[in-house]
Amino acid sequence: MRVNIAQKICNDGRKPEIGDHAALIYRFENCALDTDRYRLDVDGAPVSVEPLVFDLLVYLLEHRARVVSRDELLDNLWQGKVVTDAALAARLKDARRAIGDSGKQQRMIKTCHGRGYQFIAEVAEMPVAEAGSQAEGQVVAVSNLQEKPSVVVLPFVNMSGDPEQAYFSDGITEDVITELSRFDVLYVIARHSSFALKDKPVDHGEIAAKLGVQYIVEGSVRRVGNRVRVTAQLTDAETGKHVWAERYDRELEDIFAVQDELTRSIVAVLPGRVQEDVAERASRKQTDSLKAYEFMLRAKAVRDSFSADATAAARSLLEQAIALDPLYARPYMYLSDTYLVDFLLGIEKPDTVPRMMELARKAASLDSHDVAIMNHLGYTYLVEGRWDEAERQFERTMQKMDIEAEQMLWGGYGLMLIGKAERSRDITLEAKLLDPLHPSSYDWVLGQAQFFLHDFEAVTQTLMGEALLNSIAHGCLAGAYAHLGRLDEAGKTLDLFVEERHREFASRDLSVESDTLDTLAGGYRKQWQLESYWETFSDGLRKAGLPE
Repeated sequence: MRVNIAQKICNDGRKPEIGDHAALIYRFENCALDTDRYRLDVDGAPVSVEPLVFDLLVYLLEHRARVVSRDELLDNLWQGKVVTDAALAARLKDARRAIGDSGKQQRMIKTCHGRGYQFIAEVAEMPVAEAGSQAEGQVVAVSNLQEKPSVVVLPFVNMSGDPEQAYFSDGITEDVITELSRFDVLYVIARHSSFALKDKPVDHGEIAAKLGVQYIVEGSVRRVGNRVRVTAQLTDAETGKHVWAERYDRELEDIFAVQDELTRSIVAVLPGRVQEDVAERASRKQTDSLKAYEFMLRAKAVRDSFSADATAAARSLLEQAIALDPLYARPYMYLSDTYLVDFLLGIEKPDTVPRMMELARKAASLDSHDVAIMNHLGYTYLVEGRWDEAERQFERTMQKMDIEAEQMLWGGYGLMLIGKAERSRDITLEAKLLDPLHPSSYDWVLGQAQFFLHDFEAVTQTLMGEALLNSIAHGCLAGAYAHLGRLDEAGKTLDLFVEERHREFASRDLSVESDTLDTLAGGYRKQWQLESYWETFSDGLRKAGLPE
């Protein structure tokens, strides 16, 4: 017998929330939707859907005996927020697409014009507790198929001592879930499964087993007067190890603006920390046990040093990722990027640019929505000297990545190469604020932007230590010292520049006939649209002592 969960009243008298339904598995056509483990499987394989889309499917399934009105959906899923008809239509389109339906076919979700929507396909439902060993076996199979790291965001704990303040901690939790779900590199458990765990003791192992997740995000909110402190931490669900933690203190002038800012700060760093931890795990595995995703992350960790030796090592790992999963888009993009580094360092061979373009187009053909891939397309235009198209592409993708610190950085770097050094500097500084534990590549980009803005003193404070990733950084630093008249430091840094250039040429089996400006630095010239960039760079090296 079917139970209409939404019409129940909870034991404590409150209205039921989305997460208050019984744990059920719904089966229809070639789909299975598990409300306990938050799984949608199509043809036995997991399908990633946004949390709100999953909740929409659950609501329509629970109320499939009748037509559900637009207002009812808005009240129950958006909880009173102002939502346009276009936004609702987009979520319905996503829900249909996820289960293999469409607005034209309407085999499963029917639009009843002027009345609302109804789930009309034949549905078999079974409580998870009664699903038996067969259902358990299917869940395990789905978990094994899941390539991307999975994350659940537990409801942030209200530590204010005032139950009325729970809306603020719940709001941050919901926003973090929604924003994290935008990242293609993560599988994010939806709101209803997360909030079903609210006010319950946290057992990481139990949560990992129940939801099939690898990582848990926890947090707390303490509001005192006009100040709020939010803590957040990322934990490995299997081992209980803390991967990342941060604390945020803010003045509460505009509560919703603060909520947005805190969400943005947390989400900006979480995907990167998860990927770093997965890459570290993968580095401890035997190569023959790695999956395509792990090969890709290992390669990315190697490539991120942006040295010629590192990009060569990353290629082997990326080629293995592609061999394991030829339809996985990102490895093609990162492999293309290794050839881009050769172009930027002026150590490319005749087949470098064609190979870069081929791989970039393949990545885009497999996933035209991934902002990292769209960002990389801007560099393909840049390499071809199509500067206006490159700028449009970078600006287009920048609009889609306001919370993705790493992609903001590389969009900003592309803008610097086409002559927008001031904008690049501002974007990079914002990315650094979003990710205070940023890798050295952030300072590598910032130092170059400062150099082309003639802020040479700042360059000497930025391009230090690990930020000297390759010869470009050494060249900018030597030039900055020279432009400041600090010729002794310029000369010593120039020696390091020459040494690094020889290493880069040797890594590609290229010979260096003489240590001159044209031989060692001439290969950089084509990456900059503005001739003034080359003049600033070459003049600095001349002053440092590099002959023509």
